[in-house]
Amino acid sequence: MGSLRESLSNVIQRRFSSNEEAPISDEPDHATAMSRTGSRERDLTTRSLQMSRVRTADTALEQVVEQQLRLLGYRWISNDPGLPGKPDFSFPKLRKVVFVHGCFWHGHECPRGRLPKSNTEFWIEKIARNSARDRRQVEALELAGWDVLIIWGCALRPARIIELACQLLDFLEAQQPFRGLDPRDQ
Repeated sequence: MGSLRESLSNVIQRRFSSNEEAPISDEPDHATAMSRTGSRERDLTTRSLQMSRVRTADTALEQVVEQQLRLLGYRWISNDPGLPGKPDFSFPKLRKVVFVHGCFWHGHECPRGRLPKSNTEFWIEKIARNSARDRRQVEALELAGWDVLIIWGCALRPARIIELACQLLDFLEAQQPFRGLDPRDQ
């Protein structure tokens, strides 16, 4: 296991030591969400256009995790409609699933999860509903005998990519239920 981690560490360091840009976040940029024209109609049109571009599957965050899973040699099912919450990655033979949560949309208490200053009441309710739905889906999966790992968007920075790969490896090879690490715990 130690040599696997060392070789994994070397592969990842070589891959990210080039001048690659950091993974792109699919989370909205709240500073530019409002048009500066002052026209409410224009603001709604601009916001609607921006929100329509937020993807639900194959996001940049998911692509970072997918790259690590591929390096680790795993095969998975993406967005399995047969499971509660359509997990981003499911491993049926292992009875394990991985969700990749954007910090804003799923209410993570980190700088990326901060609420916009406009229409705050709406966003509080929206994100509370998302979080409640997430909890219900995780409970349903666990009751059905699946182990669940949630990876937060803030954990997918290039500086933490080795840690991500090790966390995925530990989760997928664990024989007992795995409790993932929250980046805020460190």
